[in-house]
Amino acid sequence: MTRGESFAEHAAASAGTELIRAATFEGMLGVGLPFVAVVVVLILAMAKLATALGDHTVDNQARLMTHSSAFWARWPGDRLAAAPYPELQAEADRCEQLITLTRAALRPARYGKPHLGPDHYLHTRLAAYQGMLGAVHRAMAQSAGRQGWPPQRP
Repeated sequence: MTRGESFAEHAAASAGTELIRAATFEGMLGVGLPFVAVVVVLILAMAKLATALGDHTVDNQARLMTHSSAFWARWPGDRLAAAPYPELQAEADRCEQLITLTRAALRPARYGKPHLGPDHYLHTRLAAYQGMLGAVHRAMAQSAGRQGWPPQRP
């Protein structure tokens, strides 16, 4: 209360300040709560989408690995050159997809750091898939000369 200000004027000014504070708080609640609710819903939706996409990738990778294992069981290393060209082409496509998925799962390399730790397994798998792809490409080159694959246009 300042000098010359009546108690009633002081009470009215204080009440007005309290009303402004209350209106601001209620306004913040009215705008803030829906905003927070929308943000929470968006975060949950993004998490669900990421999980769904991750599950799809894992399912796709499992399918590719199963088909690839079946191919290598039918055509082990010593008989790979006898495999028909279409099967070799399908295995080459699977290997390329597995290489792409494995590279996507890798973390970016840190300068000057060896590839040991959690990503070491992925680097090992990547090297294995690249080796398998190279073996299939060599067998495809041999098969192309022997079987006339891929068919040539007249």
